[in-house]
Amino acid sequence: MLLIVDIESYIYRACVATKVLRQDPKDRFIYTESYDLRKGMDFIANFIEDLKARFLTNDVILVVGDKNNWRKQYYPDYKANRKDKEKPPMYDIIKAELYNNYEVVSLPNLEADDTCRIMYEDNQNYATRKILVSIDKDFKSFPCELYDPLHDKQYNLNPVEADYNLMKQVIMGDKTDNYNGIEGYGEVKATKFLDDEPRTWGDIEQFFKEQGQAKDFKINLNLASMVSIDRYNFNTGEVKVL
Repeated sequence: MLLIVDIESYIYRACVATKVLRQDPKDRFIYTESYDLRKGMDFIANFIEDLKARFLTNDVILVVGDKNNWRKQYYPDYKANRKDKEKPPMYDIIKAELYNNYEVVSLPNLEADDTCRIMYEDNQNYATRKILVSIDKDFKSFPCELYDPLHDKQYNLNPVEADYNLMKQVIMGDKTDNYNGIEGYGEVKATKFLDDEPRTWGDIEQFFKEQGQAKDFKINLNLASMVSIDRYNFNTGEVKVL
């Protein structure tokens, strides 16, 4: 069994673990903050060891995103609301250190979740049972075995469930990633629309047209969908747009 771990969010958590606050021995009112890389790497190591123990396997690959992001080329406003948010000081240092301690995979132009999906679907290079490990809800948008370590929940998503989740995401959009869905449709209304009767992708596209947001359908579908192996060119790093 192979665990494919989306480690991005845990790098951020490891950054928090590195912080060390010290009081000046000569002046109790003076404190200084420093960073201990070992604490951050210990945090990652404990997380990985817990996963190994839970699934009784030593086969673990960590996945990180590439600095280039195909979605930003396709839709320049993608995650533009985050551009002023600086990464924690230790982020790049911990990310680089991972390569010295673990098997790490990053594919050109892809976010970590895209790479996770491609690896999961790649039965030629990874010919074994695979479980994806991530706290990202977007992993529920394609058929896979998934473990959410934050809520300690395991899923085995079939194509119907995955399509339903992706449809909901397309309808709602994702404000954290800076793209909007159908106006006024949040979790409750999107769920009701999908549950009223069986929906096809043609129904979803027509729904966007009826709301005067025809162009948003393809945009949302591309931004919300994780890149499948048949959409990725391993030689050029190009992604086939839906």
